[in-house]
Amino acid sequence: MRIFPKSVALAALAIFISINLSFQQCYSWGKQICLHPRFVQRLGLAGKFISHSGGQDEACIEYTVSEFKKLPSRPNVVLLGSSLMMFPFWAVDRDQDRSLRRNALLYHHARFLEARLRQMGLREASVYNLSTPLQMVSDSYYYVDKLLHGAKAPDMVILGVSPRDFWDTEFDSPGNTLNFADQASLLDAWRYSSLYFRGWEERVGFAIERTLFFYDKRAYIQGFLNDRLNFGSTPLMANGSQLAYGLNKYERRYKGIDSADLSRQVQFLDNLCRLCRQRQIALLVVNMPLPGPNKDLMTPQFYSRFGSTLQMVLSANGVPLLDLSNHPDFTSDREYMDAAHMNKLGGYKLIEHLVEHAGILWASRSPELSSRSEKAQT
Repeated sequence: MRIFPKSVALAALAIFISINLSFQQCYSWGKQICLHPRFVQRLGLAGKFISHSGGQDEACIEYTVSEFKKLPSRPNVVLLGSSLMMFPFWAVDRDQDRSLRRNALLYHHARFLEARLRQMGLREASVYNLSTPLQMVSDSYYYVDKLLHGAKAPDMVILGVSPRDFWDTEFDSPGNTLNFADQASLLDAWRYSSLYFRGWEERVGFAIERTLFFYDKRAYIQGFLNDRLNFGSTPLMANGSQLAYGLNKYERRYKGIDSADLSRQVQFLDNLCRLCRQRQIALLVVNMPLPGPNKDLMTPQFYSRFGSTLQMVLSANGVPLLDLSNHPDFTSDREYMDAAHMNKLGGYKLIEHLVEHAGILWASRSPELSSRSEKAQT
C-alpha cells in the first residue's frame, strides 16, 4: 500500500485551507455588494446565489451589530426580533422622510417611535433597532447577553416574536441559526455550548461549518437549486396580492410546526426574561401580527397553543405581553407589504400600540429606570 509523504499531505492541506479561505473572502466581499440590489443584478447568477444563500442577510446582521457597537452613547430603548420588527419602523420613517435609504436592511433606527415616546413623556428617548433577518429567540438572548450590558444596557427592550422565531426547519438547533453562526466565534461557542448545542456532534459541526465554506452553505445550495427549478413554489393568489410573495419560504420554514416541540426556544425566552431582570432592563414582548395567508399555513390549534405558551412563560416572569396576533387593527391585507412584513399603514398602528404599552411599563418602573439612567450618565 502506497503512503503519501508528509510533505504531500501538508501541501494538500495547505491548498485545501487556501481554497476555503479564498471562497470565504470572496463571499465576504459579495455580502457587502448584496446590500446594494443594483450590483446583485449585474452579478447575474452568482449575485443571486450570494443573495439567496444568506449573503445579504449575513451582511445586514454584521452591519447591524457593528453600528450598535459604534454608538457613542447607549440607546434608552432597543428593539429586538426578526425582519418582522425591521420593516414597519423603516416604512414609517421613510414615509416621514423620503431621503432615507431605500434598503430597509441598512436602516436600524425608529425616529417616529422616538418622537412618539418623547411626546408620551420619555423626554430623552432614543431607539436602536437591533432586529435582524431570521433572528430567533435564542439569537435575541445572545444579543442581550453579549451586547446589552454595562454602559450599553438600555432601559427597555421591546422584543417582537412570531411562531417562526420558535420553530424554523432550516435551523433545527439554536447553535446553527444564521445569526448565531454569523456572530458567534469559536470561543463563544465554547462559552455557550451547554445552551446552544445538544451534544459534541453539534459542537464539532459548528466548528466544521466555521471552517469549510461549502459545508456551511450546503442547505442554501439545496434551497437555491430548489427555487431555480421551481420545486414547491406557491402560485400567486387569485387577486394577484403581494401577500403571496415569500409564502413558499414560510411553507418550508413552518414544516412540522403544528406538532413541533417549542421547548428549547421557550427556555431561551425564559432565560431572556431572567437576564433582563438581573440587569434591570424593562422587557416588553409583542406577539406580532401576521397576514391571513401566513397564519393559514398553521392550524388554529397550534396558533392558539403558541399564544398560550407565550402568556404562561411571561406571566411567570412578570413580563407584560402585548398580543397583537388577532387584533382587529391588523386583520386587513392593507397593513402588509408581503406574506409577513407590515408596511407603513401597519407600522403606524404598531407604533401607537407600542407607545401606549411602553409608556405604561415605563411609568410602573419610573423610579428604578430613572436611577439606571443617572448611573449610566455618570
